[in-house]
Amino acid sequence: MKAILIFIATVVVFSVHGVEKKIETEKVVEKAEEAHKELKEAVGREKVLQYQAEISQNAKKINTIKSNFRQIKHLSFLSDKVETGGVFLLKKDNGTNLVKWEYVTPFSYRIVLDGKSVFMKDGDKVTRFDMSSNSVFEELNEIMIGSLNGTILSENEKFSFDITEKGKKLFVNMIPVNSGMKEYFKEIKMVINRNDHTVVKLEMIETGGDSTEIFFNDRKINVPIDKKEFQLK
Repeated sequence: MKAILIFIATVVVFSVHGVEKKIETEKVVEKAEEAHKELKEAVGREKVLQYQAEISQNAKKINTIKSNFRQIKHLSFLSDKVETGGVFLLKKDNGTNLVKWEYVTPFSYRIVLDGKSVFMKDGDKVTRFDMSSNSVFEELNEIMIGSLNGTILSENEKFSFDITEKGKKLFVNMIPVNSGMKEYFKEIKMVINRNDHTVVKLEMIETGGDSTEIFFNDRKINVPIDKKEFQLK
């Protein structure tokens, strides 16, 4: 009987010791996983900062952009998509970004932005309104301009960034972090060509379920663009 009790006591001691070792091992693994996660996040942040610096630096060299575009609107309440297309122009003029969206298919429509006002021409009618009067339009304009000239990657107070490199392209996912942006956009995605550091695709996913994809092709950088192109009469 004494021998049995000693055996049972030994088994209990080793079992307790084994449990303690298991708990200790789990804690070590947990700490290692936390350290690995922190290191991965730190490397990720460093990589994002590297891309931000690279693209922002190259954006300073861009004075004009001329590109064809194809825009696809996905509406949550429609199974069909709405597709339009035309020509996009961007010109930096004494600190002001002049922008023109000229829709040519399936209808003719023009939008010009000069940083303060928005001009729209439908047929012979030209409409103007202050950009500041519509916060959504103002935010959207900042996103579009920032995306196309590279400055948006420095908007850390508005977005968190995740950037993946695949070949000659950067895939950028932007998640709004401030209340204003989060109210309208769930996520914004960009595909950037590393050869000329311009956006080849921009996708804006709205909180309501709608989304807009814009594809830029036949892009021309720093070609002469007459300022008259941004005048609607």
